[in-house]
Amino acid sequence: MKNLEGKTVIVTGGAAGIGGAITTELTERGAYVVAVDLNDDAGKEKVATNPEKIAFLKGDISKESVANEAVALAVSKFGKLTSVVNNAHASRQKPLMELTDEDWALSMETGLKGTLHFMKAAYPELKKPKDLL
Repeated sequence: MKNLEGKTVIVTGGAAGIGGAITTELTERGAYVVAVDLNDDAGKEKVATNPEKIAFLKGDISKESVANEAVALAVSKFGKLTSVVNNAHASRQKPLMELTDEDWALSMETGLKGTLHFMKAAYPELKKPKDLL
């Protein structure tokens, strides 16, 4: 099990489900985590499990401002940012012929655009010389 002491990671969708499990695993290995999620209740519950290692930001990952806020929170609360886990992705599961442009847009906004926003927001911190994850 790799020791992640001193690392700070943003996890999108980090309050519940697979993202919640990633948040838990990272903190158990010593990392600090900023969990970004729309689920406010799950976010508060996740922070309560380890308030010294987990910070929560409620937000829509398709919004560039949320990515910028997450990076700012990581740096202000934990001193640096060493990694981003772009876990969150929203989609509507339907048969192909029932998918609408709106369904497709949801997937692209969260899966692709959200990832782009988080990586662009994180890049200035990630390129600083330090011990990256």
